[in-house]
Amino acid sequence: DEKLKKNFRKINNPLSKINKIEGCYYDWNNSARARAGLTRSNNRNMIGFKAGNIQEVEPSMVKVGKKYRTIDYSRMTVLTVEALKELSGKFDRLESENRRLHNMLRMRA
Repeated sequence: DEKLKKNFRKINNPLSKINKIEGCYYDWNNSARARAGLTRSNNRNMIGFKAGNIQEVEPSMVKVGKKYRTIDYSRMTVLTVEALKELSGKFDRLESENRRLHNMLRMRA
């Protein structure tokens, strides 16, 4: 709720940030697999991000622990929504320009 927050600021260049994030497939290493109770069969082709990559792009999306970094995926949703809005605006401008150029060509024909 806005009543509980202050210092609102716009997220600048969200699409550029999203474009710097690299998704990847991975397998857990033996230590992580044992800690999580995973077997070899349910450890194939996991999908996600590297915390280091995310931290370079948007540090607020990474929690830094004593030994490991983890990604706060709920914060990524905000960045994704803002990037989609930026992309939608670009699409709308291109669609409008396309319509204008199409009408110009039709009038010349």
